[in-house]
Amino acid sequence: MTKPHGVHGAVRVAPVTDFPDHLLTIRDVVIVHDLDKRTAAVESAQPAGRFVVMKLAGIDTLEAADQLRGAALGIAAADVRPLPPGQFYVFQIVGLRVRTREGELVGEVTDVLRTGSNDVYVVRSAVGRDTLLPAVEGVIETIDVAAGEIVARVPEWI
Repeated sequence: MTKPHGVHGAVRVAPVTDFPDHLLTIRDVVIVHDLDKRTAAVESAQPAGRFVVMKLAGIDTLEAADQLRGAALGIAAADVRPLPPGQFYVFQIVGLRVRTREGELVGEVTDVLRTGSNDVYVVRSAVGRDTLLPAVEGVIETIDVAAGEIVARVPEWI
């Protein structure tokens, strides 16, 4: 959240999503601020240029809204829009184990870098070494979110 909007507790949100219009229809959000995480009902949401102005239940004053400056908003996994087959949200990829076709464990995905041309998966090995795997055909063979695993062809130079 960037800053309060008005004097009745509304907040201005900078969407970090491929579907910013979806924020206008959700009913609940998770507020993540410092070490605090709590759920709040969305009373209203309106577009405001490249932002969304939201009024959240329990945030009723300018001062309460100002205390949320810098907080992140999240939505429940059940509320995300379905993606076409073969496409995944970052939260679905982070945490997956990466194995080679032969079954050798490469590590776990700890981050996804969005480069513009293709995503790059940051894979941390058991000894703490990071490997960058481009999320492209020929490197990523299968992604099985339910099994918690990615099968990849790891380039020889890695």
